[in-house]
Amino acid sequence: MASNPTVPLVKPIGEHLRGGHPWAFRDALDLPDGLTSGSVVDLVDADGRFVARGLYDADSPLAVRVWTLDPERDVDQALITHRVSEAWQLRQNVVDIRDTDCYRLINGEGDQMPAVVADRYGDTAVILLDSAAAGRLVPLVSAALLEVVPDLARIIVKDRVRGGGPARLRVMAGGPPEEPMIVREHGLRFEVDVARGHKSGLYLDQRENRRSLVDHCSGLRVLNCFSYTGGFSVAAALGGAHEVTSVDISSPALKAARRNFGHNGLSPGDDGYAFLTADVGPWLERNRGPWDVIVLDPPSMAPSRKAKGRALAQYRELNALALRRLRKGGHLWTFSCSSHVSAGDLGRAVRRAAGDIGRRIEVHEWLRAAPDHPVRESFSEGDYLHGMVVELLGGYASLT
Repeated sequence: MASNPTVPLVKPIGEHLRGGHPWAFRDALDLPDGLTSGSVVDLVDADGRFVARGLYDADSPLAVRVWTLDPERDVDQALITHRVSEAWQLRQNVVDIRDTDCYRLINGEGDQMPAVVADRYGDTAVILLDSAAAGRLVPLVSAALLEVVPDLARIIVKDRVRGGGPARLRVMAGGPPEEPMIVREHGLRFEVDVARGHKSGLYLDQRENRRSLVDHCSGLRVLNCFSYTGGFSVAAALGGAHEVTSVDISSPALKAARRNFGHNGLSPGDDGYAFLTADVGPWLERNRGPWDVIVLDPPSMAPSRKAKGRALAQYRELNALALRRLRKGGHLWTFSCSSHVSAGDLGRAVRRAAGDIGRRIEVHEWLRAAPDHPVRESFSEGDYLHGMVVELLGGYASLT
């Protein structure tokens, strides 16, 4: 076994790490000079005893991500293939691959592969990295995916580009991806633009929530705010909604939403379907409704703990606007996708929003990410997507 550089702990986080939390921040470590990013290091306690083995990141306050608590295990091909095998076993248990060919294969810390995410789109796996230091593991992860997961033809790495713009795609196996790819989700069909799309191209974490919405829209007027490429909109339309309006600030995303309607045998030119390029908040202020169902799925508003207070104020304001636009007995499907905002935080923001407009609500259901996005009990930071379905008990209130 290779001898790894040792890094002493200078804060009492040993039990925290032994309990399964995979992060060690820089201020908790006595880092030796000369460590290079991507190095495998051994964390040791004040007595020099082994605590954990992980990957060093020279460019982040999160200096070491833990890969194993076993001093006999190296961070090598054998370990990564074992982790990918465990992840694949879970997906076979939680995803019905008969009508779905897009789902998360590796969920970073949730699958004990910190900083590494891999999503499947048909015969293509797309790898995302939350740390550049994990780049040295990409060949090992690619080899493991090809060995373990059946029917993969290509492996793509999506590298984020500073300053925005399309991401850089690296082909690890097979050829470049089709542009766009068409995938199936519970029988629904969506196009995926890996380079230009958010995340790996599609919000796979909302898969089961989109499926649930199908059963709650028959004959109703549905408004999808922050609609992106129209996943919830297509679900509502196929669920028999009388009217579906999609609102997003991105014109290219709405063009993709129109195409997704076409991929599902729906005519985007139908009088019952509207695609509006607008900033959601001001649009809700101007447009009175009322709607039977509103989906409110904004982008993350709390990228850091410091931003949490302002984010909660924004969630409260947006949800108040949305609740004003519901009819009595209507339902709001509202979400937060930040790990810094808990389900309880979201619930309080929505209840306060209802109080702000003098209305009562009843919570019908709590929602979370699809089960192919596992969260470990020891890593609450991985539990980032929270949602709730609430019924408006008061009457529709116009803004004056």
